[in-house]
Amino acid sequence: MRRELPPGGPRGDLDRQVREEIELHLEERAREFEEMGMEPAEALAEAQRAFGDVERIEAQMGRIRRKHGRDMGRWMMMEGLRQDLRLAVRGVLRRPGFAAVVVATLGLGIGAVTAVFSVVNAALLDSLPFAEADRLVFIQGAFDAPEGPQVRGASFPEFRDWQEQSRSFEVMAAVDGGTVALSGAEGAPMRLQTELVGPGYFQALRVEPLLGRVFTPREMRVPGGEAVALLAETLWDGRFGRDTDVVGKAITLNGAPFTVVGVLRDEDRGTSLEAELWVPLAAPTVGVGPDATEQRGSRFLGVVARLAPGLEAEAAQVEMSSIATRLQDAYPDSHEDRIALVTPLREAYLGDTGTLVLLVLSASGLLLLIAGANVANLLLVRSTGRGSEVVLKKALGASRGRLVSQFLTESMVLAGLGAILGLVLGAWGARGLIAAMPAALLPPYVEVTLDGRVFLVTVAVMAAVGLLSGVTPAFLTAGANLADGLREAGRGSLNRSRARVQRAFVAAQIALALI
Repeated sequence: MRRELPPGGPRGDLDRQVREEIELHLEERAREFEEMGMEPAEALAEAQRAFGDVERIEAQMGRIRRKHGRDMGRWMMMEGLRQDLRLAVRGVLRRPGFAAVVVATLGLGIGAVTAVFSVVNAALLDSLPFAEADRLVFIQGAFDAPEGPQVRGASFPEFRDWQEQSRSFEVMAAVDGGTVALSGAEGAPMRLQTELVGPGYFQALRVEPLLGRVFTPREMRVPGGEAVALLAETLWDGRFGRDTDVVGKAITLNGAPFTVVGVLRDEDRGTSLEAELWVPLAAPTVGVGPDATEQRGSRFLGVVARLAPGLEAEAAQVEMSSIATRLQDAYPDSHEDRIALVTPLREAYLGDTGTLVLLVLSASGLLLLIAGANVANLLLVRSTGRGSEVVLKKALGASRGRLVSQFLTESMVLAGLGAILGLVLGAWGARGLIAAMPAALLPPYVEVTLDGRVFLVTVAVMAAVGLLSGVTPAFLTAGANLADGLREAGRGSLNRSRARVQRAFVAAQIALALI
């Protein structure tokens, strides 16, 4: 029964066909029973009894027909796509010069978008190298001024007031940066990017050591920090050959002995993102002295904090503004016009760079639109020589929809080749863009790669450009009547509607170029 079912149509037609087949079957069976001597009514009843539950069988056959119809529809769609792809590839190979121009044009446009989006992806979308980085903020001391806040570091007494009076943070920690000289028998003297960290720093960043441990609260007392140190994995590898016995050994920093207590992973480079060494904020010889920890005018500290559960940076900013106002009243000499700014980590690292790269992305998008309009114009011009092809296919019964599908497939194949070229150009362009940008514009965590997100965006751009650049030429070419097609095939010129569209594309290109 399944093999004999014809292709399905609309559901109402299928149900009617199923009922008619069942009725025909029952009539034939009833006739057989009549020939065996039964009365017509008795024969029909026996046929129905032998056939079984009519409604159940009718529903089952309907489902089979509908599934068969869907399968046939999918098969026909895939077969049509296969034919369109074959014809599109054949067309590309038949006109390699035209295809090369289109692919190069799209490749440059898609490559520009891919290159810039790679930077946007790395700077604005990729995760920061911290656990739950969206909960981390910098708290910056600043002076309110007409031209905008003038950011200065926090003094230790100011930091202590923030820490004691705030309730918006799970933990708040002070940090300072600088360089320290490492010397000793392990190798030649070298200067290391160093972070001097206060209590709670590693808790705020949720850092777990690769080897050993982090500093204890006693070692991080301010004042009174101890001479202990943590190494970055790169330093441990390059200077100490990944010797696991380095924990507990003494190293010489600024001429004084320090005990190594642990090693941090490469991805844990502190809030500076480049630290090679960590020591307590008040460590002897390299840390801050007792006097600096008591002077409100000595502003040199950075402050990092983790927001309390359920609180956002905006709420923390309200509380810190209130605390800053109280400190202005309590210490008018040192806190006049003094404010506190709560800034999410990514925003603090990027500053105005995020806006800059988005502007460059917008500019590359305009370049892509110009490329798309140029390609649409090229496809439109090429279509003038296809009048005889359209006439022949229509004469053979091809519908307008079938022709539109074929021409759109051609533009999508060209866009796909352009996207492949764009990915290659985008990879080179992204590296060139990073090299051309001043080092201060991008934080060290930005590593540009063509990851899955960049690839998906490139595919989406390819699909959009292929459709938008091909849809107008496809509809105009497929919609031409036989007489127009024959005239165009003879003249090789554009009809009026195509000429108007071509002028519109040229105008769009000029307008986009002037933006």
